[in-house]
Amino acid sequence: MDQEERSAKRYLCRNYLQCVKYEPDGNIPPDFRVGKKIGVEVRRLSQSYFDSVNPKSLEETSIPTWHLIESEAKNFDHLFAGNTYWITFELQRPITFSSKKTRKSIRNELNSFLLSGGQVPLEVFITHSLKLFISNSSPVQGKVFRVGAMSDFDSHP
Repeated sequence: MDQEERSAKRYLCRNYLQCVKYEPDGNIPPDFRVGKKIGVEVRRLSQSYFDSVNPKSLEETSIPTWHLIESEAKNFDHLFAGNTYWITFELQRPITFSSKKTRKSIRNELNSFLLSGGQVPLEVFITHSLKLFISNSSPVQGKVFRVGAMSDFDSHP
């Protein structure tokens, strides 16, 4: 049972007093049977970006980009001198950066920021599809940068 199915099972058990059975007919739909007459198939909804032909989940680029920025930010933790900064970023598709070049650009920009005395707020264009914002944070021992938020311009409520 995956995470979405566990969440659905908790919901069904909480809201229906009838018997909730997982995969009542084996590993075929529906995922759950509630009582004797209700079948429930669980699906995960995600937003997609459509480039040329193939749709791609927004998570396919936003999560790796978050991890990339977070990874580079951690490289500066050994330089902690009492100040901590938030990094927030904006992401817009199409994504045209390679992670190797982007990683180097992020590292260079964060290093330049620190060498220039950490003047905030700062807006940094890494590529035309990735922009970082650096602002003050409450000090966190051993942390120079904290990744705190992302705006995805292809995400719609």
